[in-house]
Amino acid sequence: MAGSIAATLAPIPLGLGTFEASATAMLVALHIPFEAALTGVLLLRGLTLWLPLIPGLLLLRAGLYPPGTRK
Repeated sequence: MAGSIAATLAPIPLGLGTFEASATAMLVALHIPFEAALTGVLLLRGLTLWLPLIPGLLLLRAGLYPPGTRK
């Protein structure tokens, strides 16, 4: 939750970096080893933000360039 708040308040688009830093810091404050906290945060961010962008990109390209009109 602290990571989401930091990402919302930061002037950086999508909270890139601020979410990861604050979520990792919060997990370390809760006595989770740094390596495990960082790995968990990066997996969460990768699976919830970056992975869903791939099908969206493919669908967007298919919609912009109908079959037979692509150069």
